[in-house]
Amino acid sequence: MKSDYKTEAPKKHSSAKVFSAITDVYRDEGVNPTSHQESLATLVERAERLLKGRTEGGDKQAIFLLGQLYYYEGRYAEAERSFDGIKDNDPRALFQLAVMYYDGLGTAKDHPRAVDYMRRVVQWNSPEAGSIRYTALYHIGIAYLEGYGVQQSNTEAESYWLLAADEGNPKACVKAQFTGYVLL
Repeated sequence: MKSDYKTEAPKKHSSAKVFSAITDVYRDEGVNPTSHQESLATLVERAERLLKGRTEGGDKQAIFLLGQLYYYEGRYAEAERSFDGIKDNDPRALFQLAVMYYDGLGTAKDHPRAVDYMRRVVQWNSPEAGSIRYTALYHIGIAYLEGYGVQQSNTEAESYWLLAADEGNPKACVKAQFTGYVLL
C-alpha cells in the first residue's frame, strides 16, 4: 500500500506568502512595496537583505522567515542551514526540517529522521508549537500507514490521526474514520 505521499511540498509562487509574513513582522523596516510595478523578485531581494541583517543580531523570527523564504524559493541547502540553526528553539523550524527530510528536498530522504523530528514537534510543550503540533501528528500517522521511517501499522496510523483530530485537524479525523472503516 505504498504511495508517493509528500508532506507539504512548496508550490510555485509561494514566496509571496512568506513575503507577506515578512512585511507583517517588519512593516516599518522598508520591505513594503514602493509601487505596484515593483516585481516580486525585487521585493524578495529586499526582504532577504533585511532578514540577513536581522539574523546577524540574533533575531530568531528573522532566521525562521529567512529559512522559509529560501524554502519557498527552492534554495533548500540555505533553508536547511537556517532551520537547523534554530531547530532546538523553534518547533516551526524543526517541522520544516522534518518535511525536507521526509520529501528529500535539498537533501537525501531520511524518513526515520523526519519522523523523529515530527515526534519532537508533537512533544513540544509550549504555545509556540501551535497548529503544527496536530499537523505533525497527522504526518506521523501517514508515516505509519506507509511504513516510512517506522514499522508499517494501520493501528498506529489511526491512533495518531485520532490524536490529531482531538487537536482539531479535520484531515486527520477523516483519515481515522476511513482507516477504521477499512480495518473492520
